[in-house]
Amino acid sequence: YCVEYRCINSVLLVPQNRSRVYFVCVRKDVAGRLARQAPPQPTSNEDECASHSGSFQFQWPDIPDLGRCVRDILEPVESVPAECTLSQHKWCKVQAQPYYQKHPDARVARPDKPAATLISSYKKGYVKYSQFVPSDWSHKCVPSSSSSSFAQEEEGVLTTPEDAGLAAAPAGAAVLPTPDESTAGGVAAAPPAVTSAPRFFTLRECCRLQGFPEWYIPNGCCNEGQAYRQIGNAVSAPVICFLGRALMAAGVFEFDREP
Repeated sequence: YCVEYRCINSVLLVPQNRSRVYFVCVRKDVAGRLARQAPPQPTSNEDECASHSGSFQFQWPDIPDLGRCVRDILEPVESVPAECTLSQHKWCKVQAQPYYQKHPDARVARPDKPAATLISSYKKGYVKYSQFVPSDWSHKCVPSSSSSSFAQEEEGVLTTPEDAGLAAAPAGAAVLPTPDESTAGGVAAAPPAVTSAPRFFTLRECCRLQGFPEWYIPNGCCNEGQAYRQIGNAVSAPVICFLGRALMAAGVFEFDREP
C-alpha cells in the first residue's frame, strides 16, 4: 500500500475539539495506474510507490471551518432526561478532584466554544475526565428558527452543515445567546458560573458532537453505557465524508469496478 497520513482536528466541522491522525492507504497497483494517468509532478524525495511515469499523491481536501459551538447541538431542556443530571454526591466527587480545583472551566462546557474531546468512558470516567453541561443554561434556551445560523458566507466552500455532510439542528433545538448577546462593551463573557450540579451530554447531543445525522442510533448496544462508549470511540463522520469524496475524486474506487 501507498500510505499517507495527516492530523486533522474535527473542530473544523463539528463543535468538538478532536485531533486524530487519519491514514489514507491506496493499493500499490491502483496507485501506480493513477500515477501514470496524472501529469508528472516534480518531487524531491524517493517514493516507494513511484511508478515509471511518476508517483501518486493523495490530494488532501481543504476542509472549511464552520465555526460551530456547543450551543448548536443542545437539546431543548424538556427533552433532557432527568437522569442526565449529576447527583450532588457525584458532583462533589468531581469538585474534589485536583484537576477540577485547578481548572474548573475545563470540566464545564461553554456555549460559545467547542466541547472537549468526547471519550469512550464519558459516563464511566466522569469523575476525572468528562465535560458537563451547566444546568443553569436551561432558562436561557430559546427555540432555534433554522439551521441557517451555522452558514458561512465565503464563496467556493461548503457553506452549511448540510453541505459538509452534517446533520442540521432540528427545529426547536436549544440555542443559547450568541457571543454578541452575552458580551458587554466588546468584552467576552466570563465562563458560566455553575451554581448547581451540571448534567451529562445526552446521547443525541454526543451523536451531534460527532457529526452523525439525526436518524442515527448506535447499533448492538445492550445499555446506555455501551452506546456512549460506541459514540466516544467513533471518528467524526463529516471528516470521513471529506476524505471519501477526495478518494472518489481521485478515481481510486474506479479500478475496483474493473473485472
